[in-house]
Amino acid sequence: MTESSDQPTPEKNMEEELHRDLEEIMADLEEMQSEEAVKTPPKKLKRKKTDHKLRWKKRDQEGFLVYEKCTPKKDRSRKPVASTIASASNPQEVKLETASASEAATSKQHFGDVDAHQIIDLQLQLLQNAMDCDEPRSAASHDWALRQTLSEERWHEARPKLLDSLLASDCVHYGPCDHCSLKEAVIRCKDCFPKPLYCGQCDVSTHQHLVFHNRETLIDGFYKPLPPSTAVQDLSGQKVIYEQVCLLPITQPDKICDCDPQNLAVVAGRSVVLICINGRYDMFLPVMNCRACLASWTPEVVDLLFSGYWPGTVEFQTIYQVDLFASFEDLKITAPGLSRQAFVKILQQRSQQFGRSGNICGNVFQKAFLEWTYCRHKREKLCGIDHFSCPACTPDTVAVSADGNRKLYRFSKTKGAEEQPFFDGVFLANDKDVATFVDCVREKTIPVHGKGICGTSTWAAARETSKKTNTKCDEEGLEVAVCRHSILLRGLNMFRGEIFAYPLFLQKELATKTNCKFFCTDIMCRYWPYLQKVAQAFPEMQNLTQMKPFLSVMHAKGHSTKCEVQWGGKNQTGAGTTIGEEVEQVNSFLSRVALTTKYMSKAARVDMITLHARGWNERKKSTCLHGT
Repeated sequence: MTESSDQPTPEKNMEEELHRDLEEIMADLEEMQSEEAVKTPPKKLKRKKTDHKLRWKKRDQEGFLVYEKCTPKKDRSRKPVASTIASASNPQEVKLETASASEAATSKQHFGDVDAHQIIDLQLQLLQNAMDCDEPRSAASHDWALRQTLSEERWHEARPKLLDSLLASDCVHYGPCDHCSLKEAVIRCKDCFPKPLYCGQCDVSTHQHLVFHNRETLIDGFYKPLPPSTAVQDLSGQKVIYEQVCLLPITQPDKICDCDPQNLAVVAGRSVVLICINGRYDMFLPVMNCRACLASWTPEVVDLLFSGYWPGTVEFQTIYQVDLFASFEDLKITAPGLSRQAFVKILQQRSQQFGRSGNICGNVFQKAFLEWTYCRHKREKLCGIDHFSCPACTPDTVAVSADGNRKLYRFSKTKGAEEQPFFDGVFLANDKDVATFVDCVREKTIPVHGKGICGTSTWAAARETSKKTNTKCDEEGLEVAVCRHSILLRGLNMFRGEIFAYPLFLQKELATKTNCKFFCTDIMCRYWPYLQKVAQAFPEMQNLTQMKPFLSVMHAKGHSTKCEVQWGGKNQTGAGTTIGEEVEQVNSFLSRVALTTKYMSKAARVDMITLHARGWNERKKSTCLHGT
């Protein structure tokens, strides 16, 4: 006899028994939970003790509240799933610990007649995937080393794709012109996205006014950069490269005479060289002619300045964009060691990169740059802008700190032309005025020779007289004075080492301008007796003794204990948080300037140091006002 088809099989019996066991377990769990809820009364909520301590709210520079980062507390009552899985040795035990019967019964409602063991295995796999994805990311937000490791792994995975994409971008993709869609594209413009492909005719009509766009040809099977004076023409199916007239983009008048404006024609004038941040461009000046009355118009210096250019020479055969000068000044302030020759080489390299050729003269560039900065300085002076004063210390300055920097020397062999600096006396005092003051002081006072010794230390700056130490150098350094906010106020060139007459000159210059209360130096124990001796010989300097002597806090540790107590800044009433070491921060910046200024001429060195000091003050003021 054959078995009936509806007879239950052993697999169905096992599945039914498993379902019945799960239902019984769920019923027992619900009964136990109800009994525990009856036995245990609800807990009373305890009131938290209020803390009546005064707490200050932090605010930023703009007055907005600053909130502290809240780190989530760790829940120690729950055991991490990863540790549960890692501690179990038997896979069956892992299933029993991580997946309860209630989860399996609930899952059965969603998956139908699927085996419960398969449901538990699926849940375990989902949990493992979630742990693998979430735990490293959550831990990476707090661990810097893990973030760097994950970032390196992502870059390592993406590197083959990036290389393939780079190789694919070098392949020439032929197609129709993106603008007329009638002819085949022969030129790609890097600045005309999202429609970079041009045929020869559309390229000429579009880029005759956009001469600063960087273009490439698609012929010969590879990309070749083109200068703006070169175009491509299609003659009987052959691509021919030819030269075209490239006019300098400049503002032009609407009319030059009383005739009909339709009679005006723009033609190419004399050739000029334009230099911008992308290098050199060979162009022609536009000239407007009237066909009726034969009137003519040629651009002048006013038209160049109105269009954002600056002449490199008086006849402006070379023209610079003003934005190039601003970029060069920003680079010099950010990286003081950058030389003018290195910047010019960068411009020449960019010219070759985009298919243009020609040299750029560094001397003409520096001369034009200094002329631009001097005219800008005169304009700011007419507007009442003073970059060498501190807005926070004006008009009453608490303290002025002076110190010398022996690294800002200049080699005497770099004589250069005998020309006057543009910024003579603006920041650095005139050398003749300083020399006259030093000679006058020495005539009426008897100098004391010898080394400056205080305690067990010998101070090279604590001298009344000093001979020229190095015959290879002209200027041996720089003496500068700053306020409490590290704003450069005044400076001078040193020719005889750090003698007392140099800070005395700066103190005399700043006494009436700043009305300062404290004068800080690192050798105050030797300088102040010298000042009192000079004030007896010069009654007009008696007001300098009304200032309070201030020995800088850090250098006071190198003096004797008695000297530190008597002259130290911490013991001065009214000094507040002044430390007297603000000039050291400025000298760390100016020392990097010496990498290039020691090879300059005398006039160029004064101008470049003044520009660096101006840029330093602007950056300090911007940081204090805007926090950037």
